[in-house]
Amino acid sequence: MTSAHFQKPTPPLPEEDYPYLWRVLRDRGLTFLAMYTTEEVAAIFEAAPRTIEEWFQSGRIQSRSLPKRKRCLAIDLENFFRGSGEIADSNRANQIDCKPGGGEE
Repeated sequence: MTSAHFQKPTPPLPEEDYPYLWRVLRDRGLTFLAMYTTEEVAAIFEAAPRTIEEWFQSGRIQSRSLPKRKRCLAIDLENFFRGSGEIADSNRANQIDCKPGGGEE
């Protein structure tokens, strides 16, 4: 009997698979990760961790529950950016609305 051979999955290329998230991270000097903590998401949005917790709770950004903490996948952030319509170019990356309810000032 032969054993199954598994290939190591190829990691995603953030600039190709996550263009909106990648642009914001690049512009802010942050590192691409597959999974982010509340504090890391807060750094991306330049918001307080409590604000991000509220966004997770309200469903504004999807999160994954782990014991005693929440995590956000890179795809969840990419989907948020794609659905928000907030990022038209890299100059607008700094204008992401961080207030509950959305919209720009």
